[in-house]
Formats: sequence, C-alpha cells, structure tokens
Amino acid sequence: NMATKFVRFLGADVNFYDSDDPCNLVRGQIYEIEDEKVIRGKVYYKLKGIKGYWNSYWFWVIEIAS
Repeated sequence: NMATKFVRFLGADVNFYDSDDPCNLVRGQIYEIEDEKVIRGKVYYKLKGIKGYWNSYWFWVIEIAS
C-alpha cells in the first residue's frame, strides 16, 4: 500500500515537452498524486481526478501521509 503523496503546483514552463497542457491546473493548488511514470529520465505525475501527466519539476511535494 503506497503512501498518499500531495503536491503543490508551482506553475508550468512555456515548453511542455512530454507533459499534457497544464491549462486546467491552478498555480498554488494542492493535488493528490494518483500515478507516476518516467519518460526519458524525468518523472511525470498523474493527478487524482484530472486527465493527463505533468512534469514533476512543476510541483512541490508538501505532505506524505500513510
């Protein structure tokens, strides 16, 4: 059973690279991570209730609850 991880969205780079369009993410909003995957050595997060994957570099891990 994986610990629940929460992250705060810090804002996106102009170039999304392998990320989905972050237009539906709110800067400063806290999200729960539903899944993670690695693409070309970078970690991408799937956020609970939102379709898509985003570069973990855009987020700050704020809490890990078991």
